[in-house]
Parts: sequence; structure tokens; C-alpha cells
Amino acid sequence: MGITRSTPQQNLDPVELGGISADLKNLLELNGLGKEMFERIQEESDQWKKVKINIAVVGQARQGKSALINALLGSEIAEVREDGVCTAEVTAYPHPRSENIVFWDVPGIDGTRHRIETYFDTINYAQNDYDFFIIVTRDVFSDNALKIAEKVNRELNKRFYLVRTHVDESIKKMFKLDKSRTITAKKAVSSIRRKIEKEMETNTFKSCIFKLYLVNNYDPSKYDFPKLQKDICKDAPNIISEALKLTISARSEELIELKYQMFLPRLKMGSLASAATAAVPVPGFGASVDLDILVYETCNYLFSFGLDPKGIRAYERLLSLDEGDLERDLNNYLKNHAPFVFFVRNKSLDVDITSESLWTTAATVVKSGGPILAKMVAEQATSEAVESTLKIFIPVIGQIIAGSISFGLT
Repeated sequence: MGITRSTPQQNLDPVELGGISADLKNLLELNGLGKEMFERIQEESDQWKKVKINIAVVGQARQGKSALINALLGSEIAEVREDGVCTAEVTAYPHPRSENIVFWDVPGIDGTRHRIETYFDTINYAQNDYDFFIIVTRDVFSDNALKIAEKVNRELNKRFYLVRTHVDESIKKMFKLDKSRTITAKKAVSSIRRKIEKEMETNTFKSCIFKLYLVNNYDPSKYDFPKLQKDICKDAPNIISEALKLTISARSEELIELKYQMFLPRLKMGSLASAATAAVPVPGFGASVDLDILVYETCNYLFSFGLDPKGIRAYERLLSLDEGDLERDLNNYLKNHAPFVFFVRNKSLDVDITSESLWTTAATVVKSGGPILAKMVAEQATSEAVESTLKIFIPVIGQIIAGSISFGLT
């Protein structure tokens, strides 16, 4: 059966169908073809891959810029140097999983090679058109660093974030100097923050235009690192925000939650498309699902949350864990709590999952384990689980698709 496509729209306005655009709703009502609809969902969902994002990470040598880039991306793409060699040139670090997102290691003002008068020409601002700036120091922010921030804000009208690294080192020094032993880690962090803010006020820097973050690049759960990740994503325009949420390392509860909320509408749409196709009968359940779509989405979630094997290895290196530690823990958890995901993940171990290879990976998994997967879906699909899902979504989709049980099951 052929499919009649409506005229493509640049911006498809979502209606109250959990993120399903009006165009997709019409597509489903007219044809009920899940695979075709899922391709259209993919087309809409993948717009972020076409967006180019340039992020300038500014600072002098040994301030923690490279480690910060690695921490944000969850991968060791920038060399961390301890020899004090100054960043003399602008250096690009493309995201290992999305080459359109580039972090730029940018030298700070040093009064000789890089002067404030010609600084933005030197760092190729006109060519790279940085979307926002992260200004980094391991102590207080210098006059020159604040001059960069003010110019970025006032003249370029771009966002910037002030990041203070090496917080743990500063706390240890404060503990050593505290003869009375009355200072706590919380008090030490507050003291560091007040010192920086006071220094800024001394430099007549307006506190209303900056955001200050204290971080430990090697433990992103500490201090302001989770807030930094969250603000970088939330402050950005919609399509850039989506790209950052999907690619920035999910190493904090806040960012995991952001990713989760972003995927909820997609979960509904993928389930709708799978039920519309209903290609594979689920044994003993009187319903069918599209395993290609189901496995594709599982691989997509694993990839986007950094839970594929490559992502887990990157986490292990960043956290200085023995290779295989996180892999073993994750496998044990999935085996006991999410057997379908466990099976899909282990069937795809030999494939380097990327945003471009997801369909190939899904097809390989389904080809080698389709009957087992169908049986596992049936085993996991209790009537209570499907019933509770249907109570939520039937009012929305009941008139659109006859296979509502398949939707609830998926």
C-alpha cells in the first residue's frame, strides 16, 4: 500500500499527543503505517544532528580546561597536561559521537601574544562564532578573564559561565591551615565562593550578569558540576538544548532527569509506530509489536545515556576504575531487572553503536534473536502493567489506532 505524504513543514507544531506533531497524526490516521511513520518521527527527532555548536573553553595553562572538557563529554578527548605548557593556539575537540559539536580550548589573555584589544580576532571568533563561553580558573578570576566575560555579555550578547576548578585541592589546603579544626567542607566551599564573588566586586564586575560554578572535574557529582551541566543545556535555544542534552555526559542526577524527560514524548511516539506496524506476534498475548522499532529505541536509549559498552569504558577511565568494573555491575543489574535490555545490549556488544549505526545494530540483533525477544516481551508484559499504561494513553490514542493493546505492551 502506498503512502500519501503531506507537504513537508519546516516546523511541525506539536498537538496534545505527547509530542506527536499534527502532521504525524494525519499520516497515521490516513495510512496506519508504523514503519513509514517512524521514519518521519526519526526525521523530526534527528534535526539536532544537523546543528553546529561551538563552545569556547577559555583560560590559561593548568587551570583544568582539558579535564573539564573531558568531564562534560564523558570521554577523554582532550589531553590533560601537567607540564605547564601554555595553550598558545585555539584547539578544536569535536565530540567523539557528534562531530558537529565542538569544544574549543581557547588561550586566555596573557598581555603579550593575546591582548584584550585584539583578543577576539586572535581566537577566531568571527570564523568559529562560539555559541557560548566557559571561562575557567583554578583560583580567582583575573581582570583579563572578567574583561572577556563582560565583552562576551555586553558586545557579543553571548552566554558565559565562570568555572572555578580544583575545589578539592583548595579545601585540603584550608583544612591544613585550620589549627582549631572547626572548618567543615561546606564552610570551606562557601568561603571559596565568597572570596571569588568579593574579588569580582572589587573589579566592578556586575554580579547580576554572571553564573559562578565550583567544580571537581574528576567527580562530577560534587559541588556545582551538576548545576553547570543542567544550566548549559537549559539556557540554550530549543534545538541546541536538545543536542546538548543528548551528547553531554549524563554523570549527574540532574542531567539524567533532563534526558529522561526529553525521551518521554519519543517513547510514546515509538510505541505508537510499533503498534501501528504490529509485525511480530507476541506469544500468548494476543498482541503484536514491531521488534525492529523496539530494539532500535532500546539501543538509542543505551547510546544516549552512555550505557553502551563504549560509553561504559569511557566512564571507567574517567573515574579511574578497573576496566570491567562498571560493565559487570551494569550487566548484573540489567540481567535481574531488565532482561530485554540485557539481551539487546549483549547482542550488540560487537557493534560500535553510533547515532548513525542504530538501525544496522537493531537489524542485527533482531535477526539473531527475534523469537527470543518476542518471548521475553511476553514474559515481561503483565496485564497490570499494560492496563495501567492504557489508562493513561487510550484517551489520547484510542481513536487513532486499533492496536491499542500493542501500544500499551510496547
